[in-house]
Parts: sequence; structure tokens; C-alpha cells
Amino acid sequence: MDAVYNLSRAALMTASLFSGDVNNLRIASQDRLNQPYRFPFIPNGERVVKLAYDLGAYCVCISGAGPSLLAITEDERFAEKAEQCLSAYGLNDWKIREYACDPWGARSEQI
Repeated sequence: MDAVYNLSRAALMTASLFSGDVNNLRIASQDRLNQPYRFPFIPNGERVVKLAYDLGAYCVCISGAGPSLLAITEDERFAEKAEQCLSAYGLNDWKIREYACDPWGARSEQI
């Protein structure tokens, strides 16, 4: 059942990103196969996820092998706000990196 759950979320993530419908991203980023078992190894990870959602992130999930977290947002001040909140909560060991999305995705270059 968990595998079917994750597959349905992967399909929803693809459809949401393709259509630009960010309203489904929070549901699409849910996971039952990996994140429940990996969060205990990320100090304050679940607290940081809640913080990111409180700041308006569309979705938050473990990125790659972890312990990085990925938040998708359109708020240009999100990183600044998150740094302030992390500092206020004494979570100074977290670092924020801001990356832009390429609207065209992966593609080969013409030679």
C-alpha cells in the first residue's frame, strides 16, 4: 500500500509541476517509504519542515540522501524569513541555500 501511495504522489507531483498548479504540491510531496524512517536522523528536521510550511512553502521534503530539506516557494523573502526564524528558535546549525528553478527543465544543448 505504501508503494502505491508513493506512486500516486509521484504522478501528482509531475502533473502539478507540469501544469503549474502549486496547490497540490504539499500533498504530492508526502511520502511513506522513506521520510518517516529518515527524519529521526535529521536533528530538528520535522521542526524545520513545520517552520517552512508556517512561512508559506508549497511543499517541503527531504532532498536527496539528506539531511538537506527542500522547500518550494515563490516568496522572494522566504530565505531571509527562514534564517530569522531559525535563529530565533536557536537552530543556528541549519544553513539556507536559495536556488532558482529553470522553467525549461533538463535539455540537451545544440552543438
